[in-house]
Amino acid sequence: MKSTTIAGALAGLVALTATSTAWATPVTVDLRVEGPTRTLVEQKVTVDIRRFKFSDSTTTYQCDGTGSSGTTTTPSPTRNGALAEAAERGGFELLGSFGTLGASYTRINGEGVGYDAATMRYLAEYKNGKPSDFGGCAETITAGDDVLFAFGTGSEPPLRLAGPATVRPGERATLTVTSQADGQGVAGAAVAGQSTAADGRATTVPLTQRGPQSFKATKSGAIRSNAVSVCVTDGADGFCNTTKPGDPPAPSLPGPLPSTPGPGPGAGPAAGGPPDRQAASGRIGSITDGRRFGRGRGPRTLAGTVDPEAAGLKDVRVRLARTSGRRCSYYSGTRERFVAARRCGVKNARTFSVGANATFSYLLPAVLPSGRYVLDVVVLDRAGNRTKAYLRGRNRVVFYVR
Repeated sequence: MKSTTIAGALAGLVALTATSTAWATPVTVDLRVEGPTRTLVEQKVTVDIRRFKFSDSTTTYQCDGTGSSGTTTTPSPTRNGALAEAAERGGFELLGSFGTLGASYTRINGEGVGYDAATMRYLAEYKNGKPSDFGGCAETITAGDDVLFAFGTGSEPPLRLAGPATVRPGERATLTVTSQADGQGVAGAAVAGQSTAADGRATTVPLTQRGPQSFKATKSGAIRSNAVSVCVTDGADGFCNTTKPGDPPAPSLPGPLPSTPGPGPGAGPAAGGPPDRQAASGRIGSITDGRRFGRGRGPRTLAGTVDPEAAGLKDVRVRLARTSGRRCSYYSGTRERFVAARRCGVKNARTFSVGANATFSYLLPAVLPSGRYVLDVVVLDRAGNRTKAYLRGRNRVVFYVR
């Protein structure tokens, strides 16, 4: 099936036509699902008014903040709508039951999140760091909201992690853990192998591996934090960009960094500035690294985002290699099927284009059969730079289908 590139609100409207009940201004929120043992979803998602559905059913439900349990008389986007939107775009499972207040979940993205009578834990819902008093289809959301589903009793405070966007190779990064509810520093939280002090701060060991490094904070009796990515770079090594979609501007570093682009798309560095040699990079969002799918439940959607490019995007390509026993193959975007590779190894698999926009999505013609898969996203910009390094869990994921 041909690729579909999702760019901005217009594509979001097209994708939602089949399930929407009315139109409003789409909102973009930070969505996160923290399961019993791991983070199940963490991404920005844009959603309009829409009906809700589970991934194993065609039945849809009203989910626009109105109705007997609603908080508004005007149809609006909701928390459950945002999660359903992310599941449909990302191709992960969303299972449960639907009641008067909205959805109750039993399983999300490969992990059980149903009610545990022994511990009285369930998938609690938070909005902007505070427990919600309303169901996920009853309470509306607005642009910039922090939408959190977390497995717990509903009384645990969510942690918030912050840190620098970049550090130089060999430097340490100072990370700060606060309570999202009140912004106060949290002592005794574990992050980067360290324990936070009374002010919530902890300093990492010297970071020597170049490229983005991801950190999360945890503490008993609290909800694990958001992820913070710290880019280890000297500003000219091409391992990673200094910002990613949704991040605030990175602090400046001494030494050569990409300069401000000139007027017009793809203009590249400003006149008289150094050439843009920063390697282009992207992120895979639809499949988590190490994920194992059951037989007949292999994913169909290959999706993700691309880091901002000073020179402008030229092409976004993906590469999907499969190993089954001793047979190696790769997916051909032109033939829309897997073809045999001459030799095994990711480098022997060809890439194919999925467009040239900051958000990409490609729908495979069928669920993937059994095998071991390596999925890469390769980005090319108009200055001639392309992805150089592949980092597991970021622009490369390895997954399995039984």
